[in-house]
This record gives sequence, structure tokens and C-alpha cells, in this order.
Amino acid sequence: AHCLLSVFMAVSALAADTPPVKRVLMLFSEGKDLPVNVIAERAAKAELQSHSTNRIEFYAEHLDAMRFPGESYYKLFRKYLREKYAQRPP
Repeated sequence: AHCLLSVFMAVSALAADTPPVKRVLMLFSEGKDLPVNVIAERAAKAELQSHSTNRIEFYAEHLDAMRFPGESYYKLFRKYLREKYAQRPP
């Protein structure tokens, strides 16, 4: 079964006079080209943008076994996420 793993949301202020930026990270359990993931990603972006007056930074990551091969792919994926988002965490 294909499923969305998680959605994480965080808000941070750029400056006192600047509206906060919402950073959203969606994690999927399969590849980015899977039709259900494409639909879910588009729907999530549209929904978030329609209900927010703040700027939204949207990120999607896919736990695809082809991208992270081997038995420890969860560990590789976690390491990848930590490194990629270390400077600007969602």
C-alpha cells in the first residue's frame, strides 16, 4: 500500500516586520512519480496556499527504495533529510 508518511509544519519569523514563513515538509513512502503522490502533493500545496496569508516554502521528499538502496534505507533517508534541511529546518 502506498501512503503519505507525514506532514511537518513549522513557522519562523524572518524579521520583526516581515510576516512569518511557513515551511512544510511532506514525506512520502514511494517515488515522486507515483500518481497518488503527485496528486497528494499538488492538493497539499493548493490547500496550504489557499488558507495562508504567509509565504509558504513547500518541500516534498520521497522514501523511494531506488533512491536509498539497501536494508538501512530509513537511516540513509534520515541522514539525507538532516543534512539537506540542517540550515533551514521545516
